[in-house]
Amino acid sequence: MLNKQPKTYQELIMFKQCCELSKYYIITDELFNEIYDFLSERTDNSIYISTASNVLNFYSNENNNNNFFVREPIVLTPKKNNLSSSIDKIYIKNNKFEIIQHFTSSTYHSGSSGSSSNNNNNNNNNNNNN
Repeated sequence: MLNKQPKTYQELIMFKQCCELSKYYIITDELFNEIYDFLSERTDNSIYISTASNVLNFYSNENNNNNFFVREPIVLTPKKNNLSSSIDKIYIKNNKFEIIQHFTSSTYHSGSSGSSSNNNNNNNNNNNNN
């Protein structure tokens, strides 16, 4: 876990976010501290995880440019084998922890094919011709 005690409310929130992340992924103490320190450095730093690839990316928005990678991505080990079937992404910023749920369409399409027969009409015509 964290090698220091949170002193402010904001630090406590970031600590809680790191703990929340550890519900879904195996997070070493070293990585826990790295995530916490990164989020603490700047208010616009963020972390993004795609559950399809289980890759954690560190983003920063220095100089108000578009977000860009600031550290090497880290491959994480999920605690559940089928995590990507329920969650698509996890996004963490110093004041936000967002889980984007996996959406599965529940639309049901059914089709039918059939042919109609003119047997009754043909039979009637045959009977009238006799």
